[in-house]
Amino acid sequence: MSTAQSLEAALVELLNKAANATLELDPKAASRLTASEGHRARLIAELPGSVEKSFTLAVVGGRLVLTPDAEPAPNVVVRGSVPALLSRCLPAAEAQDR
Repeated sequence: MSTAQSLEAALVELLNKAANATLELDPKAASRLTASEGHRARLIAELPGSVEKSFTLAVVGGRLVLTPDAEPAPNVVVRGSVPALLSRCLPAAEAQDR
């Protein structure tokens, strides 16, 4: 495994743990995931230098599972820069705090 692949795997593991730890703090959010059980989203991060990296985000067993691969036949494809993809997550979290 190359250094880049090792870093990618570590980042994916960190994001999985952070996302699911956050869900454990919000039982309502966790229960809303049941409607999305089995669904997959392909996230395409547009990186500098015209490089793209695809990830798959799935709901499995009531938990979010991010993998560093583009699995076939996602339910939705979301494409954007890393800041744009992250900003899609923030407004929902801020709205719940109100």
